[in-house]
Amino acid sequence: MRIRPSWLILLGALSGLAACTVKSADEADAGAGGGGLGGAGGTGATAGTGGSAGTVQNGACGDIPVSGKCDGNTLKMCMVADDKTAAEKVVSTDCGANRKCVDPSGKESAKCQLLGECSAGDTSCKNDSTLLTCQGTGASAKWAESTCNAANGEKCIFGNPGKTPSKCVVVSSSGTPTKLKGKIQFERRPVKSDNSGWGDPEAIDAVDVYVGVFNGNDFIGKALTGYDPDTQTFLGDGSFTAELTADITAETELWVWAMAFNYETGNPLMALAHAKGPDMMSNAQTADEYWAFGGVDGSKVQANLDTTTMTMKPFVITEGMGSGALNVFQWIDFGLQRTQGLGPQKSLIVYWNDKDVPQCGACFCGTQCGGGVVKYGTGESDVDNYDTWIALGGPDGDQTQWAKSVISHEFGHYVMHNNSLSPGEGGQHFVGQASKPGLAYSEAWATSFGQSNVSTPIYVDQQEGTVFWVDISKYTYSNGNLQKPDPAGPIDQNINENVAAGMIWKLWAYQSCPNGTCPNDESITIEDPDGQGIGSANIFKTLTYPALVNGTLNRGYSKVDLVDFLDAAVCSGAATDAQITAVCDTTGYPYKSADRPACP
Repeated sequence: MRIRPSWLILLGALSGLAACTVKSADEADAGAGGGGLGGAGGTGATAGTGGSAGTVQNGACGDIPVSGKCDGNTLKMCMVADDKTAAEKVVSTDCGANRKCVDPSGKESAKCQLLGECSAGDTSCKNDSTLLTCQGTGASAKWAESTCNAANGEKCIFGNPGKTPSKCVVVSSSGTPTKLKGKIQFERRPVKSDNSGWGDPEAIDAVDVYVGVFNGNDFIGKALTGYDPDTQTFLGDGSFTAELTADITAETELWVWAMAFNYETGNPLMALAHAKGPDMMSNAQTADEYWAFGGVDGSKVQANLDTTTMTMKPFVITEGMGSGALNVFQWIDFGLQRTQGLGPQKSLIVYWNDKDVPQCGACFCGTQCGGGVVKYGTGESDVDNYDTWIALGGPDGDQTQWAKSVISHEFGHYVMHNNSLSPGEGGQHFVGQASKPGLAYSEAWATSFGQSNVSTPIYVDQQEGTVFWVDISKYTYSNGNLQKPDPAGPIDQNINENVAAGMIWKLWAYQSCPNGTCPNDESITIEDPDGQGIGSANIFKTLTYPALVNGTLNRGYSKVDLVDFLDAAVCSGAATDAQITAVCDTTGYPYKSADRPACP
């Protein structure tokens, strides 16, 4: 199983990383990181994920930028810590025999890219009737298609992720496949109503997860939860229907993976892997196990089966089994679905366990970190390569797996990296204070997108046992009011990232969404009394506006920032001058439509 390079994802928290809002040791709450080293227990961080991130550093990194640089086939990236006690440093990744190092271009950061379309020995299913096999080596490696023998009842079946290959197998020699039905659920802890932490565990449906059915070690069927293969419709719940290639026995059991596939190619797009410790870069190169669930009483098919309907009792994955991985998966998977129309999506691997806190707290890292791997065997080719990665922590006192705002914030950095221009700016930043315009914009976008993903303006996180919150719609946080801009100051003044996030939120939000349904935004609910209601389509139109992405829109501050985003909103036709003015008036931000140059 391998991922095509065109389907790779991103994340952030190093100077190629982007972290979540974090708690500071010397002042209330530290701000979310946008792409440098940072995270829980320290100040935030920001990373170079494109654009002016290519600027040469002046410290220990020398001429190595945060967006990465190739030295032969070694990818080097400047990791800039936002904690002043930590020095910047160069991190190197060997791209290996099957990949080549590619220098930054346009909005893209440096990356390790497969020489060919795939890696020798890879297999996948393009669809139920077509098997993909990687043929050739190096630059000549290409996917070759072969058709399963439908007349003989064959279908293409995905292999056991990270263990066995995909292949054509006989589903039923009688022409009447055995269908197994059931439901996958998992325990999660919701945010308490008073935002003081996490509530008691509750079981909810696991949507869009991969289900494998096994007789011992033999793979005999697969399914995707929330998808009905009979009607070819998505139901959006935890139900599944699997066609089996063999009879059910006392040994038959389910296994469930926190893994999403690209529906067009059949290749993995995003997955959860076990973090091996707090060192994020080490995890990215040495992880060797996906999060998978089975081997317990609830996964035994025959013992939980109604033979009349061929339906199992729900298989509930508990907190003790690691259900936090599925909660992380659900929010990122939802974000992927929301943004899939913006263009090809990079593949993403998320490293998490319930014992360690990553050095960055919670972070995302783009392609300039060399990508992430899952080494599932001892052979040279027994490696799944992902373009980007996220690191999250899960022990008591820092249970990021339940912090839907943090999870969605990190994915927000991915959305910017994948589809737009990132400022790639690092430095210290705090929840209640202003920070550099580029850093503030990167964090503001990640937070506003993240809060739209979870349909609430209130960001809640827990770090080192302390819970804190930020209400971007009211410009307040746990310790009081957020610092607003100086109305008499310049447009490129330092600005509080959460105030900027609130401005984007208000541009995005509707004043009213009757019955929880917003116009043109049926999957999310974004309400605000000051909302201008331009909606997701227009927000994404702004983010991907060519003149913003290629740097043509860049006035005031040297890096892309909130000013350029607001200019893009008007120039793209996504918003009017009146709507921008209304949003700016809520904070006193001195953006003046009359001062904007002619649109390109």
